[in-house]
Amino acid sequence: MHGRHLHTKTHKKTDKIDSEFIAQLALNKMVQPSSVFPKRHREFRSYVRLRLTLVRKRTDIKNEAHAIFSSEMLHLGDVLTDIFGKNGRAILAGISSGKNVDQIIESLSPNVRKKSVQIREILDREISQSAAIRLQICLNLIKHLDDEIEVLEREIFNYAYQKHKREMEILMSVPGIGELGAATLIAEIRN
Repeated sequence: MHGRHLHTKTHKKTDKIDSEFIAQLALNKMVQPSSVFPKRHREFRSYVRLRLTLVRKRTDIKNEAHAIFSSEMLHLGDVLTDIFGKNGRAILAGISSGKNVDQIIESLSPNVRKKSVQIREILDREISQSAAIRLQICLNLIKHLDDEIEVLEREIFNYAYQKHKREMEILMSVPGIGELGAATLIAEIRN
């Protein structure tokens, strides 16, 4: 029984006196019982919520990395659509590990290498030791969070497809709801 349901029935609650009152309300079906999900579903829900927390933390760290770029006048966003994509990470790893511009450009995909003149202009400036260290820490944390999020997503999808395959299919048939959105909806509203 949820405490907020009792608030409308009584204005003052003390444990000893109200225990009888609560029992009478419950016996007369005047309050709704609390819904307790099965243990496995509660675990599923906790995976979904933890994943969201980790994604938010990863976003915070990416924002910190953006701040490092700005402070060092490295405007990679002018050349790359996603500075944390495959090519962006290759550039960032090269910067933080002290590679020269030619080595960094060589590690990029052919499409991005076409922008080598622009990339060279951006990377031509010297990055401070402090920024390189902070950037490396951010990249390590992002990689670690990516790995943990992947583990959680495997657990989430295993449970969702084992226990709620039909619901997943129905939800994913709705435009704009993907696999993760469907699993999240099931975690939060299904028992």
